[in-house]
Amino acid sequence: MGKRIFLCAGHSKISPGYVTREFREFDLNYQSLKVISRRLQSLGFEVIELEESVYDLPYPQYLTRRIEIINDLHATRPIDLAIDLHHNSSSSLRVNGTWFIYGSEAGGRKSRLMTASMQAIGHNARDISLEELGRRLGFIKKTHPVAVIVESAFMSGAVDKLILRFGRGLLYNAIADAIADSMK
Repeated sequence: MGKRIFLCAGHSKISPGYVTREFREFDLNYQSLKVISRRLQSLGFEVIELEESVYDLPYPQYLTRRIEIINDLHATRPIDLAIDLHHNSSSSLRVNGTWFIYGSEAGGRKSRLMTASMQAIGHNARDISLEELGRRLGFIKKTHPVAVIVESAFMSGAVDKLILRFGRGLLYNAIADAIADSMK
């Protein structure tokens, strides 16, 4: 049996996260979910996606429900990695790149491998701990399997906006490959 990866798109349809004139974070998160899921499946991973009805819930219900689903599935048959897909924002137009956020030692190992994989293809990427981030993120703290939040790109960054407009499929496939590299 292949390794099991649980993927979910951050936020929900009615609590979409960061919104610009061009993008709604949830819409990008959901698009990335579909691309990354297809790529990981083609590489032989068993991918479990969050059930669609959860994306209709407001905050904080959508977050609570996704964690319950992951933990219930993990209790019956272990999940090797749970990933919550997001897109970042900043007040600076200069900031860009992909962040892999973790809270555990095992999550840190996976995040460092994902970061190295992205950097190997020339992409700006970094792994960042919850401690360094200075935030408590429920998805990482309350999810029983190893959990990582992937912030794919900065919706507010000048370079990343171009990537999101014209090359997001390439970005999402590279993230899928980085996830796969972390599972070896």
